[in-house]
Amino acid sequence: NKAPVYVNAASEGAKKIATLGSAQNNAQIQTVSWQDIFSKIDLTDEGYLTLTFKGKKITTRFVGKHYIEVIALAWKVASQYVSADQLAEAVADFEPSASFITSYQLASETRVIDDGGTSNPQGFRALLSLVQEVAGKREVTIVTPGIVDLGDQSATIHTELTRQMTGFASTICYVGETEKDTVVSEGGKKVLTDQSEIIKHLSSLDKNAIVGIEGRMPAWVLTALEKKV
Repeated sequence: NKAPVYVNAASEGAKKIATLGSAQNNAQIQTVSWQDIFSKIDLTDEGYLTLTFKGKKITTRFVGKHYIEVIALAWKVASQYVSADQLAEAVADFEPSASFITSYQLASETRVIDDGGTSNPQGFRALLSLVQEVAGKREVTIVTPGIVDLGDQSATIHTELTRQMTGFASTICYVGETEKDTVVSEGGKKVLTDQSEIIKHLSSLDKNAIVGIEGRMPAWVLTALEKKV
């Protein structure tokens, strides 16, 4: 018998690729949705993903709900070999690498949701949705250099992202040059681009603030956002 192919039910692209492949080798496709395994997902105030499995709540170190489908796929495959208790323990204990979104607190007690590194529109939107969901009554600041290499879609995408940011953020610290005029024009007084003004703003934040970082940061921003040791 051919081994089954497990596919993320939420990804139309993955299902299309699997279907095309199965036409050639008659592979058995099994789509997996997180709802097949977990009854509920939620986020803590720090942004950590929580899962409910058969009435038991599992708190993970994954920051954001968008990791849930990958977790569900891994759980489905692994469940053939290990017990549910072992899986729950493994998911709770897993420490994501630096390539994942991270959550940490500054010495000022400001919460930071950090998606530093290479940015793309899908990841940018996910970071903004995550920050908006966990912000609560905290004042929101977004720090980003924008996204490079978007071709003729650059202005349109940056306009869309700026509108999403201004919908819930009080301040946008724009630390890049890509489409700066577009972001300033769309974001108005909420947008800071001067280095000294941005440093002053970040230094003024306290426990009533939350910062979302999207994209690769210049060294001076990282200095202004030193983690609490």
